[in-house]
Amino acid sequence: MQKKNADTKNYGKQFFSGIAVLAISTFIVKVIGLFYKIPMIAYLGAEGMGYFNSAYDIYSLFFVISTTGIPVAISILVAENKVQGRLKNIKRIFRVSLIALGSLGLLGTLAMGVFHDEFAQIINNDRAAFCILAISPTLLMICLSSAIRGYFQGNQSMIPTAVSQVIEALGKLFLGLGFAIIAINKGYDIPRVAAFAVLGLTLGVAISLLFLVLYKILYRLKSDNYELSNSEDSNGTILKKLLNIAIPITLSSTILSLTKIIDMTMILGRLGDIGYTQGQSNAIYGSYSTMAVSIYNLPATLISAIALPLVPLLVSAIESGDLRKEMSVLSSSLKMASLIAFPTGLGIAVFSEPILKLLFASQEKEIEYTAPLLSLLGLSVFLSAMITITNAILQAYKQVKKPIISMAIGIVVKLIFAFLLIGIPQINIYGAPISTFVSSVVIVAFNLYFIVKRSGKIDKVYNLFGKPFLATFLAVGIGMVLYLFLQERINSRLLILPIIVVIAMLYGILILKLGAINEDEILMLPKGEKILKILNKIHLV
Repeated sequence: MQKKNADTKNYGKQFFSGIAVLAISTFIVKVIGLFYKIPMIAYLGAEGMGYFNSAYDIYSLFFVISTTGIPVAISILVAENKVQGRLKNIKRIFRVSLIALGSLGLLGTLAMGVFHDEFAQIINNDRAAFCILAISPTLLMICLSSAIRGYFQGNQSMIPTAVSQVIEALGKLFLGLGFAIIAINKGYDIPRVAAFAVLGLTLGVAISLLFLVLYKILYRLKSDNYELSNSEDSNGTILKKLLNIAIPITLSSTILSLTKIIDMTMILGRLGDIGYTQGQSNAIYGSYSTMAVSIYNLPATLISAIALPLVPLLVSAIESGDLRKEMSVLSSSLKMASLIAFPTGLGIAVFSEPILKLLFASQEKEIEYTAPLLSLLGLSVFLSAMITITNAILQAYKQVKKPIISMAIGIVVKLIFAFLLIGIPQINIYGAPISTFVSSVVIVAFNLYFIVKRSGKIDKVYNLFGKPFLATFLAVGIGMVLYLFLQERINSRLLILPIIVVIAMLYGILILKLGAINEDEILMLPKGEKILKILNKIHLV
């Protein structure tokens, strides 16, 4: 029994170490992203950001189609073969996946590059064509990067993924802003300036790929000197296994990405139907996607820091046949997601206006109508986190077709609600976040049903979600009262910063006092023993 407990704690430490690395890098990437978008919206304006984001949303759809499924499949197969001791097969898995992803990336790049005008017409945004052309080479490079990332994730090494993501973000920040400034100084029009900004993202991805290639070469020299006596599968067998896992994952992820395309198309098209010009529609969409959606995505993408290490670790636990490890990883992932998503989501919903004023002080007019949109989106943060985690859990169980069902139903709900609501003049763009919320509820409900059916059980709902929600409600509620009290006495947009710190401290105390995190879970954290000793000294556990 002691050995089982020790093994479970080791799994926990691996899990939380991976989360820590990716959470830090994801936070850095998002902060860099905000530093990028704040001056960029000043240079391009809401209209220019509409062109930029239109191209990026099309790229995101191709990106999901090309890279979402196969990297997860790589990590699953690598983790399986590692448990089975088939180390020689891992090398072949990587080679086959690199060729497959490279081919997909090349096709995507050619499609976006050759048909950039046609894509711009499809989304009712002709002037975004240059942006689509500028971003097209990124697909090939990101596909190659994803193959390398999947290999390392399967080996439960998250550092290459983390560092390469930061490099991409820095490239977008410095090169994107630099090229935009150059284009402005040359007197180019807004669509061309936006295209120059997109080009910075493309070059950032190129530098990130170079880092991953060099890291893989050094890793192979240091760590891949295996005893190659194991049997290995044929290229065809490996490709078949990859596709059997990857295709359903890709389909479900593509369906999720379609929600962004739906938002973009519905907002631009339906606002036109109720009397807005293309320029006005682009300005509204640019503000919504750049300001509201960017902040909404910040906590949601932090959840990927849980999902990425979750898949190979849960696969390893399932392959080892240890139910205790399996349940420990499953419950920990759901609880961690709720601990992050509840406070960030409710905080965004309650403090949308001061957050926007802090980050986009010069955009007073845009903030006025974007703040309510962000408040509505804040209500969907928890649901978005649950979609990410439950999809990852189903993928680890190889129930890869189940998310397709839930996502397909969700996208139909999204389509119906968005079309009807945005076309009502009194509701207009508010239909976008409302439809996001309704469709997310549907997807999460189906995913949780599939997980319970496959795993047999999960931890008590109150332990997973009830305690984090109660701690969130109390902390944010106290923070809101404090903010309203101080706002009448301190007229500063910086007031929200100490309020956030107070809420975070209150939340940390409350989750410990309410028992949302127990001693065993604290011990699973990196340096868990030291953390627990400190918490015991100050009587928080």
